[in-house]
Amino acid sequence: MDEQRPLRLTRRPPIWHEILRFWQNDLVDHEIDEVLDAVGPRLRALRRHRGITLADLATTTGVSESTLSRLESGQRRATLELLLPLARTYDVPLDELVGAPRTGDPRIHLTPIRRFGMTFVPLSRRPAGYKRSK
Repeated sequence: MDEQRPLRLTRRPPIWHEILRFWQNDLVDHEIDEVLDAVGPRLRALRRHRGITLADLATTTGVSESTLSRLESGQRRATLELLLPLARTYDVPLDELVGAPRTGDPRIHLTPIRRFGMTFVPLSRRPAGYKRSK
């Protein structure tokens, strides 16, 4: 008697998962490249604006002149190990060196509501359901 084996189907994720993953990775890589490409000119402009030479900057940061020059010209990619001493020397936040977008204000600004001769301050922004007020 021949026994028939059950057919095993392997479940693959839908093709759109793969397309989405490819698109997201390509988009993220492109954005990172744009940010990193802008770091060199920003560093050069900051150094020139402050009137600092490459030799002085190399002495202060401990990064070689050639590395700083290649970083400013775009021949070398910016890394955290290179950017941290530069941020300390220039006394600017790291976000400013890399041109990171500003983050929004995370605080919730409460708007008082006046009804029935009373003032209510909603503690949540829920449009429906239970609401908390103070």
